Amino acid sequence: MILSTSWRISQLIQRRNDAQQRLKQITMEIEDLKSYGSSIADGGISIGELLRSPTSMYRRSMSYLTAANAYSENAASIQMDELVNTPMYADMMAKSGLDEQAQRQYADSMFMTFKRHAAQQFAKYETAMLQEREKAMSMERESIQEEIESIKLQLDNMRKERNESLQEFFGGNNR
Repeated sequence: MILSTSWRISQLIQRRNDAQQRLKQITMEIEDLKSYGSSIADGGISIGELLRSPTSMYRRSMSYLTAANAYSENAASIQMDELVNTPMYADMMAKSGLDEQAQRQYADSMFMTFKRHAAQQFAKYETAMLQEREKAMSMERESIQEEIESIKLQLDNMRKERNESLQEFFGGNNR
């Protein structure tokens, strides 16, 4: 009885240690997600933010930069094509009295505005995904915390049982 209880205690301690390690890992991942989320909140990642990003999020940050740029370039190009191909735009440019260079600058300015808005949309999408991931991880963290508490109670009971068995074995109950 004493050996089996001691063996069970050893198993519970290992389970508790594993759960505590996983809890630390999840907590760190949640903090990294929050850091990454705050980096992309404005629609992009600056080089400084990229360099300061957590190691675990560096690859995702790089992927985000690539994907956000491609998405925003494509969306801005589509919007710009739609705008330029409207009679209203051609009429506005003709009546504006702007020379060709000023018209190009205006078009570039519009393109950058479209691109900035598209990047912000992409950031909202990524942020929503991050929030869902964070929510799932938070639920997992709570589950692990409950598991740790349960293991602690089992450990206390097992230790009490082992101590009572030891007392009985070594004559704690003299008759």
